[in-house]
Amino acid sequence: MGYSYLINIQLLAAHCFHDKYSSPTPDDNVYAILGRFDLLNNAEIGSVRRDVARSILHPDWQPISASFDGDIAIILLNLEITFNDLIQPICMPTSTTNAINVKGIVAGYGLTSNSTNHETKPRYTEISSIDHGTCLYTDPNLAFVGSLR
Repeated sequence: MGYSYLINIQLLAAHCFHDKYSSPTPDDNVYAILGRFDLLNNAEIGSVRRDVARSILHPDWQPISASFDGDIAIILLNLEITFNDLIQPICMPTSTTNAINVKGIVAGYGLTSNSTNHETKPRYTEISSIDHGTCLYTDPNLAFVGSLR
């Protein structure tokens, strides 16, 4: 049973559309599969496919840069999505939320430090958020998602 809340906007990494080894992927060559867990199972029950109507990459995204500054994109899907048990929204803090030392989950299908192949099932870890200054003090080489402007 789906919720009555519908949405067709998604947030993801800009490198999904334009990485340092390729030209930007045209929107009509991109689609999203929601509710999918195992990337090798094309017939996974409950997953839905939506074509991308439009993608907007952060203006600071530079795929040939060594950093990941601005590695964020918004996609507008061609059809709305109904939330259900497998397709859920993520929680985002408001601009007035004090999000320091808040526990959250980071998940994805990316590369691990010991691998050259992408994961086929998501990996995740729980982390606590820290403030910007602590982040830079801990590791000045950490990537910024967004802009310093």
